Amino acid sequence: MDCPVFSAILLCLGVSLVSSTPVIDAPWGRVSGKDLTVVGGTASFYGYLGIPYALPPVGELRFARPRPHPGPREGQVFNASSLGIVCPQPGQVNLNEDCLTLNVYTPASPSTSGDPYPVMVWIHGGAYYLGSAFDTTPGRLVTQGDVIVVVIQYRLGILGFLSTADDASPGNYGLLDQNMAIRWVKDNIRAFGGDPDSITIFGESAGAGSVGLQMLSPYSKGLFSRAILQSGSPLASWSLNKSPREAVYKLANETGCMVPGDAEPPRWVQWYSRYVDSLFLEYWTEKLHMRIVECLKGVNVDKLLPFSTFGIDLILPESMPWIPTVDKDFVPRDPAQLVLDPVYLLTNGIASRDVMLGVNNNEGILLVDLMTMAGDADLDVTDDDVIDMLHSELRFLYGVDIFGNKDALSTLTDVLSFFYTQPRKNRTINLQESKLLRGMNHGYDLLFEFDDVTFVSLDPFTSVDVQLRDSFVAMVTEFAKTGNPNNAVGRQLNGTVWPEFSAADKSYLAFGPQPRVEKDLYAKRVALWLDLVPSLLNYTQGHNPTTSSPWWFQDGGRMRRRRPQRRYINRHFWF
Repeated sequence: MDCPVFSAILLCLGVSLVSSTPVIDAPWGRVSGKDLTVVGGTASFYGYLGIPYALPPVGELRFARPRPHPGPREGQVFNASSLGIVCPQPGQVNLNEDCLTLNVYTPASPSTSGDPYPVMVWIHGGAYYLGSAFDTTPGRLVTQGDVIVVVIQYRLGILGFLSTADDASPGNYGLLDQNMAIRWVKDNIRAFGGDPDSITIFGESAGAGSVGLQMLSPYSKGLFSRAILQSGSPLASWSLNKSPREAVYKLANETGCMVPGDAEPPRWVQWYSRYVDSLFLEYWTEKLHMRIVECLKGVNVDKLLPFSTFGIDLILPESMPWIPTVDKDFVPRDPAQLVLDPVYLLTNGIASRDVMLGVNNNEGILLVDLMTMAGDADLDVTDDDVIDMLHSELRFLYGVDIFGNKDALSTLTDVLSFFYTQPRKNRTINLQESKLLRGMNHGYDLLFEFDDVTFVSLDPFTSVDVQLRDSFVAMVTEFAKTGNPNNAVGRQLNGTVWPEFSAADKSYLAFGPQPRVEKDLYAKRVALWLDLVPSLLNYTQGHNPTTSSPWWFQDGGRMRRRRPQRRYINRHFWF
């Protein structure tokens, strides 16, 4: 069955409380919830809040795979009327690692068609070290879109992504949490009136990076059928840490779990590894890591949190230390390799999924204003740092030419692309307490998708905003239902038809007050990056590419993209 993939960006609203939900008899156990009402409206829906899907990740379960929660005891009903505890993160007062919970939001009445409701599972963003289920409430999605929405929490920062790049601590615990939560939904959502065979996962920023990694993981085979990535990608420079040990050693030194010099193997170990057993050094290193991890398991969480952000550079987002890694298991290879492997995409069920992708037109304003707030702070960025950053961004944007590589393109399903263009001049947005941001910025889309977005605000909400919100909710939920938002697009956007994406014309929908279909998003900027910038860097910086330079910087600094041999599989894309 051919399925569509779309690209999009989303925004939001609010919720108030009202009470008398039915008790759900799920395989996990019996659950009671509470009545909710959309703020500013009269539509009601149900919320089953703070349901634990995994055991508390404490003690020996810290820095370990999650284990399923067994549910309430026989004869008991779990009271799901209040949100769970926020996972530990900077700025939080009450720290508790028992935070692996999810919220199920359902329509207040059975489906009029008699069929189960489509299901949407939200993975929040926050640079992999911030965010929670408190950030968003999906009242409009549920009541206007007639879908069930599940909002999940997962381990963040050090607790979620500490990796020694070996068996001592493979990392990706936050991703494994997400996967277990999605599996819980798959196993239990029918009892809530949902369709376990119609699950869409969606997320924004780091949440979108997580969605992409869930899509590409062999652990996700058969778990969901559609995905929406908003303002993020598993190919982004900030989405993968390729050298995680440096941060672990620094953390171990700061917490007393290692002393300076411990990471340097004794001379006899080096000699033995060189002349007797080449694997001995690897064995010695893993034993060191096991001691470090065992020690870190005993460090109070309040002692760990101050190190959640060390090493993060405003200019170099790939400097984030506690993010996903290639663990050769959940993330078996670099995502840039996986997306270009048709056999892998087909055998792991990735080719049967619909995908929607999207960005806002002023995503980068957030970074500019963060730099402005930093003032005269020493960012400690060298020319080589800038060159490395450009290498990384070129790889993210153009190096893996997924839309030009028909092998990779055709193994996926139908794809639509979406670009949010609503101008916001003379309007302000409150993101992480900043009033500096203007335009359709990073995170702005959430205002047209969710209620009560805690870190973004828009006031007043104009009649045009209301129209855009209703249109966007309709498109996103229609995609979750059918994999094709065009019914909603035609109904909401003056008959605009959202075309399939193809490598030939690269069409996308520019969504705003006057929606239109365009081609070649940022074509001129792409041309600049692909040709002029690498040449200028090579000339002005005196940077001589070596054999270790990315392949697009080889051949005298000129951009020359190698084209692999292609075989064609009959699928469709929209962008």
